[in-house]
Amino acid sequence: MASLLLLPSALLALGSPAYAADHTTPDGAGYSGPTAVVFGSTIRVEGTGWKHPDGSGSGVVAKLDAAPGNPGVQTNRVVADPVNGGSFADKTVQGAVLANASGDWRIDIPFPSLLNSSTDWLPGETHLVRLLSGGLRSGDTPRSVVVEFSVSEPSNTCADTNATVEIGSPTAELGGKVRLTGTGWCHPSEGASRIAIKLDQGAHSRVAGILGDNATIWAIIDPDPATGSFDTEITLPDGTLATSRDEAGKAFGEGGHWLNLLTGSLKPGDVGRSLRVDFTVGAYSPSGAPTPLGDDELTAATKGGVEVVRSATSLAVTVPGTVRGDWVHLDVYSSGAPRALWGGTKWFRVGAGGVVTAPLAGITLPVGSNKLTVQSGNQGEVGRLLGWAPLVVTATGSSGSGTGSTGSSGGSSGSGGTTSSGFTPVAAGVPAPAAATAPPTTPAAPVASMEELHSDNAGEVSSVLEGTELLITVPGGGLGEWVHVRLYDAAGDVALGWAQLDASGQFRVDVSALGTARFKLALQGADGALIGWTGAGADTPTAAVPAGASGAPAASPRVSDEGIGATTLLNFGLSGVGVLSLLGTAAALGAGRPSRKVAP
Repeated sequence: MASLLLLPSALLALGSPAYAADHTTPDGAGYSGPTAVVFGSTIRVEGTGWKHPDGSGSGVVAKLDAAPGNPGVQTNRVVADPVNGGSFADKTVQGAVLANASGDWRIDIPFPSLLNSSTDWLPGETHLVRLLSGGLRSGDTPRSVVVEFSVSEPSNTCADTNATVEIGSPTAELGGKVRLTGTGWCHPSEGASRIAIKLDQGAHSRVAGILGDNATIWAIIDPDPATGSFDTEITLPDGTLATSRDEAGKAFGEGGHWLNLLTGSLKPGDVGRSLRVDFTVGAYSPSGAPTPLGDDELTAATKGGVEVVRSATSLAVTVPGTVRGDWVHLDVYSSGAPRALWGGTKWFRVGAGGVVTAPLAGITLPVGSNKLTVQSGNQGEVGRLLGWAPLVVTATGSSGSGTGSTGSSGGSSGSGGTTSSGFTPVAAGVPAPAAATAPPTTPAAPVASMEELHSDNAGEVSSVLEGTELLITVPGGGLGEWVHVRLYDAAGDVALGWAQLDASGQFRVDVSALGTARFKLALQGADGALIGWTGAGADTPTAAVPAGASGAPAASPRVSDEGIGATTLLNFGLSGVGVLSLLGTAAALGAGRPSRKVAP
């Protein structure tokens, strides 16, 4: 597998080696090299008078630490053969050159590190360069001499600690290269930092050529110790298990990925840093899981207008500001912790109208007051919080089986469904008091238009769409409490009347007459204050209330003598709307008792 290399600009001019006086080979050829090499600097050796017996220049090869019984340091670089063409199969060859007609030559060798070699040289050590001739050209003069030197600490001229990184191109291919340039990667006291590169936060491990003892380190960068800058290329996995595998045993694939640049652990005393650059292999799709959100991030100010409609089979989540094809991650936070109900690495595509559909098959929603979150998966903004909505779920059934969950989902609007086939309220069979009477007056409209009902005043009101009925929950609502219901849509608003809550703080509305219209129901307390609101319908507003319809409906509410099963149906005749019905409490439905009157 091709290895990861620093480009020459990150290796040259890293320090000026101190050159010794010229040495001489037994046949009179001269050579020189450093007595000390600054850590990370290029190793330069040169010679004069290296000639072939025919008078032309010799072929010269340089190796590091090569000695009898020790073949020397192996390189991961491709070293060209200047005499025979191609490249050397012998990886101990660090450099080669064909001397000119005068026998003069120069070879620059990159400083060995785990990035480019089989070893990692450190300050305080002593090493050597072995210079050889006689093997590249037939009949050439055989020579073998060495230059010994020490490795010294870099002078601490590196002062810029404002680390930056840029990626050359946001797209790449499997097995291709990603170019990175950076500045400001300085160590507090010892030149430059040493940078570890990981793929997707360490999700992919090397299969071969492991750097050190950590297979998730995909590459190591040693920036210029004088400036903290680098310019390098990172070779990506080729998409096969021969080069990489993730925790699930799968190979690196196409889609959205990122490189993490980390410091603080590979060099003592270094600064801890973590920077990230994103790129795409093939067609973009996000990968991995986004960073979990803190509970302090999920505030009223960050709701973002997210709306949730829950049916028996799915959640329909409307995310303002998104367009068809955007990527998002959905999660349910219960007691401040993410539940990863659809899998931590599951990403959804946004559909028409900014709506995301998440299936509920096989999903058990946690009972209680939850928060459904939406994070971006688009390139360059993976993990950004787009908004959230309340998701209130109550337990189903009275058999005590403990299986399944249901309830309501909310947000700046929202109705929902259940994870089971029907709804059974917690307090089923407990009706509201029959003697209770509705307040005698109709409160003024809490807002002027549907657009003024938004996430900031949604409260915790939520709803579940069960067929044509909207089961509305008012958290904190008590048995027999009256709430006033006002219908808003694109054309206006109309007061529907008072509804009485059951022991679970719930009541029902028959919304069959509204079809797919987008609407919102505002709930007010007996004092006229807005409690909150909920709604349902298609994203495209459809006039459900006649233009200018505000105040009382065209036909006054009346108590119908027609029963639905054993439950009295309370009808509201709305001109141009059809019939919108407030049903009795869920408890009354379960007990077969008549509904309470609803006053206009």
